[in-house]
Amino acid sequence: MLYLFSSLEENLQMLKQSVRSALPAENLHEYSVQWSDEGGVNAQLHGDYLQQFCQDFYEGIKLLIDRGAASQSQFAKVSNI
Repeated sequence: MLYLFSSLEENLQMLKQSVRSALPAENLHEYSVQWSDEGGVNAQLHGDYLQQFCQDFYEGIKLLIDRGAASQSQFAKVSNI
């Protein structure tokens, strides 16, 4: 059984490294949160984590929208639309 957990941990670490090397650093966020046995993430216990996660998500989506809008605007100028 110990071998199984060790193998799973190694696979998890390899997956994390693979994701880190495939994505730009600005697309990666790491959070530390204590797991709750009562349903996982709990809004009362994990308020700071949830607030930071939502803020990071919002800012990331806003950046993508802004980049898309700027790209559309440049395309329209080049195409005389």
